[in-house]
Amino acid sequence: RERMETCQSTEDLRQMFDSFAGHETELIPNEQICVDVEAPDKETAIRRLIPLLAGAGLICDEEQFLKDVLEREAMAVTSAGSYIAIPHGKSESVLRPGIAVGKLREKILWTEDDTLEEDERYVQVVILFAVHPEDEERDDSVYIRMLKHVFGRLGEKETARRLILAKDSETIRQLLR
Repeated sequence: RERMETCQSTEDLRQMFDSFAGHETELIPNEQICVDVEAPDKETAIRRLIPLLAGAGLICDEEQFLKDVLEREAMAVTSAGSYIAIPHGKSESVLRPGIAVGKLREKILWTEDDTLEEDERYVQVVILFAVHPEDEERDDSVYIRMLKHVFGRLGEKETARRLILAKDSETIRQLLR
């Protein structure tokens, strides 16, 4: 955790993760990306991504993590526009911060708030963050740097458009690098 806090850039994060794994890894490895996810609703979409985080050793209790993410979802909308949502929940079940991405087979209703545009109410790409409570509270945390990086990439309209059109995990991984 202390090593993660010293990271100043995405490249620093990659190098740190590389050293943990003993080989080249990515901020979002292909194993944490799922394409063609069948999910009729928000909870199912989130539920389908959680095993990707658990399988990577990022969380230790899938049910607790789901509960914490859904509690956060009840507090505020996590759709980011362009048919993309970035749900997250601070949870004691998070062992280290990470991300799982799911490209849904079909757009789903993410929020019923009809004051929002369609591309904010409906979602087809879900970027699920695993966050430990200590990470969310610090302005310089790994989580905040990861979030800024992803939002920076999504701020490029072409990147968001290409995420929706992506057909494989490698394309998604490259777009979010």
